Amino acid sequence: MKFGSPRARPRLVQAYDPKTGWSTDRKKAPLTVDLLSELRSAGITLVEAKWRSHRRQINLSTLDFWNQV
Repeated sequence: MKFGSPRARPRLVQAYDPKTGWSTDRKKAPLTVDLLSELRSAGITLVEAKWRSHRRQINLSTLDFWNQV
């Protein structure tokens, strides 16, 4: 994930569950491999993350944790 700097520490803005829609339950949680893996296991398919003025949507259903994060 690129956020414009190798020192970036992105935070979760919202997560998308196909059954319930967008959720901000864990808003501002630091985005880590463990968190993304946990969210994907819970059925979350898409997350939106932010670092400074950079926002990115990350598709968890196609994310390869060993090569991308």
